[in-house]
Amino acid sequence: MQKIISTTEKETRDTAVRIALGLSGGSVIALEGDLGVGKTVFAKGVADALGVEEEITSPTFVLLRSYRGDSMVLHHIDAYRLGGSEEAYEAGLDEVIGASGAITLIEWPSIVSELVPKGAVRVEITRIDDETREITVR
Repeated sequence: MQKIISTTEKETRDTAVRIALGLSGGSVIALEGDLGVGKTVFAKGVADALGVEEEITSPTFVLLRSYRGDSMVLHHIDAYRLGGSEEAYEAGLDEVIGASGAITLIEWPSIVSELVPKGAVRVEITRIDDETREITVR
């Protein structure tokens, strides 16, 4: 387990870049944290590491956004609006989670816990104060 203190969005993005650079196709990042804590900022860092040039936005209302990077795809899932794993299966999310040639980042993974592989990188972002976040990586 690793704990990182971030005091800026850039530090959060840089932390995500370092984590993503150590991953390979098929990897899954399970990203927990309260609303507004910086999960999308973290996702932008993962996209940076993959060479994604598109603007990264939260997929809250569409559930899934996919972005092509230099050599891999980023599948960014936001499970916040789902009622559980069954709805995720119905939406076909199980077909992209862990796909080879991609890194899948799942926000609110506890909602779809049945779909999160055991070997997923687990990241939790906790708000310390208005600027400071603690990022725990397991």
